[in-house]
Amino acid sequence: YLLLLEVVVRLVTERKPAAVLDFGSGDGRLLFELQGYDIATLVGVDVGTRALRFAQAFTDPERVRLYPALEQVPDRGFDVVTAVEVFEHLSEDLLRVVLPELHSRLRSGGTLVLSVPSTNVPLSRKHYRHYDVPLLAQQLAGLFSLARVEYVGRLGVVAALLRSLSCNRLFTLNAGPIARVLTACYRRFSLAARPDNCANLIAVCGKT
Repeated sequence: YLLLLEVVVRLVTERKPAAVLDFGSGDGRLLFELQGYDIATLVGVDVGTRALRFAQAFTDPERVRLYPALEQVPDRGFDVVTAVEVFEHLSEDLLRVVLPELHSRLRSGGTLVLSVPSTNVPLSRKHYRHYDVPLLAQQLAGLFSLARVEYVGRLGVVAALLRSLSCNRLFTLNAGPIARVLTACYRRFSLAARPDNCANLIAVCGKT
């Protein structure tokens, strides 16, 4: 997840935005990473009370504003809106409400950066759907156009081995030299993927 966020951060910051809205901000990790960049306005939205409490503890209140609902955000004209591993949790009916609202929050020429799980991964009980490019393009049609897609999280034996070494029944490695070595190995050998072996899609979408 953290390496997926690295890609999202790169795609966001290379656009040099002045204002970013993170929809479905969860524990605030993406906003925490973006605090280190010259971004004047950082806003997060998440319906989860527990997630918002984590985000409040995790982020700088002088840099980041958090809201429990999109309707409560007073700002419009964001340069970038992000949605990291969010759309798969939303029903079709809710998506039809959320997507136009995200569209309206972006300035003309603004960018939506999103990540979703790939159809290469078995559907989770918590998810309504997993994605390939045609499905994503279909859901975004009329509001956003796909400008770029990156395929990340190469599935296979190497990735599974690295995951089991860092997180298993006996221990979880979150820090330290061994964790750094495993992370470096995953970044080198398993982060970049192809459409047929990726765990996630990360899409850069232009407002239409």
